[in-house]
Amino acid sequence: MSKKQNKQPNEHLRHERAVRCWRLQDVADRLYALCVQDDADCALIAPDTVGRWERGYNIPSAYYQQKLCLLFAKNATELGFLSTPQDEEPPASRQEAATEDRSKLSLLETLVKENKEASVIVIIRRGKVSTIHIPAMQEEVARASTGQAEENEEMNNIPTRRELLGVGAELGATALLPHVLTADEAERLSWLFVDAKALDATALSSLERITDNYWHLLHSGVPKGGLLQGVLGHLGTVEHFLHTAQPTAFEQRLSALVSQQAQMAGSIYFDMHDYAQAEQYFKLGIEVARHTANPPLYAVAVARTSFVYRYSQQFQEALSLLHIARRCAGQSPTIYYWVAAVEAEVHARLYALQPESSISYACLKALEEAEQRIEQSDEAPSYGRKFGLGDLLGYKGVCFRYLRRANDAQAVLLEALTTLNSYPIGQAMALVDLGSVYAQQGEIEEACTRATQALVIISQTRSANTLQRVSNFRRELEPWASSAEVQTLDEQIMLVRLGLTSLAKK
Repeated sequence: MSKKQNKQPNEHLRHERAVRCWRLQDVADRLYALCVQDDADCALIAPDTVGRWERGYNIPSAYYQQKLCLLFAKNATELGFLSTPQDEEPPASRQEAATEDRSKLSLLETLVKENKEASVIVIIRRGKVSTIHIPAMQEEVARASTGQAEENEEMNNIPTRRELLGVGAELGATALLPHVLTADEAERLSWLFVDAKALDATALSSLERITDNYWHLLHSGVPKGGLLQGVLGHLGTVEHFLHTAQPTAFEQRLSALVSQQAQMAGSIYFDMHDYAQAEQYFKLGIEVARHTANPPLYAVAVARTSFVYRYSQQFQEALSLLHIARRCAGQSPTIYYWVAAVEAEVHARLYALQPESSISYACLKALEEAEQRIEQSDEAPSYGRKFGLGDLLGYKGVCFRYLRRANDAQAVLLEALTTLNSYPIGQAMALVDLGSVYAQQGEIEEACTRATQALVIISQTRSANTLQRVSNFRRELEPWASSAEVQTLDEQIMLVRLGLTSLAKK
């Protein structure tokens, strides 16, 4: 395979490094140590060389491929050096293709709605810059959604349906920059990617704005799975700059971006129920945050890692992490009250298994501290943008549910729903918790209604994790399994699960 043919990133190679929490420098050093065993005078291996292998800009020679296989204990196919027949997906059926088209157009419609004031959207993908004109896109989205669009190769300013769907296909693997970068800024950042040592304050600010925009997309209800490749791509871009010699101040800011992107990737994998991958990226976020001189960022990374232990019911391990996070979050009241609220939920879940007064007290104490800090809350950084009153009410409601205080839980969760309008997944989780409260009170019809409302949101956000929450709630309805309401809910759960499964196979 020639270099010209291989322009795709080697995700296998990047993955093997990421799961070990190794930097590019770590791979370069370990690879050099293996090569020295063959030739004591062999040349040093630069971290940027490893980065170019991962991004597909170069292919390691057969000698280095052999050493990489030895380093990672993988064969050439597992490291992406050889293709397999399984790598070639069979063509999708017409019905599947139509479903995929609708999915892409849905993402594009969301993008257009959020950029009504913009004239263009700049897209950067693997160093290549392209520009989409919003007015033309709005017109084409409207026509394409109704199947009325026709291809017109002569009208260069208006994307054809084929081009429009192509943009949709790229959506998850790009850095979307509406209201973020001008075309000149994006072009300059693309040029700097070739000469990473020339990174300056302006370009670094551009990278930070891209990361801020990803946080916005992550919390806006856009399906998380569709963002994964884009998040990982931007992670690789920032790592590329980080592992090139930079001034100390730049290195700390780049490290903060790598930590944030790793936390995003962990959050997406967690939502997809890939807990092993989630944990690895969360740990990468922790490791890199150590070098940022930013305790609140480190606190958030540690707290997010506790999610994996919370959902596997390793509550003591989760609490240990949250105690560390609370100590580090002291400088930021907003981060502190979110960590305290997460800790309160872990105590509440533990109480459901061990109904001891000391655990109940610890839960209420953590909630009290969270409420005290929210009154002092400051402006949250982008990675803490969604930590608001609605989130605290949601945590408070779920705590009361596990503490069997149904009336208090109902009142708090109803209030939470009115403040979570901009956070669809948070709304869905609050609806499931509210349904559980109604089930505790014996109001089965209302419980199923709330769960159904959650399923509508889940079908749009494609959150596997929130769907699992509905499935867990369904077990509470087993005494009423023969009722018409519960049977209807079962059918709806099955339909949403089938929808998510079919999308996951693509």
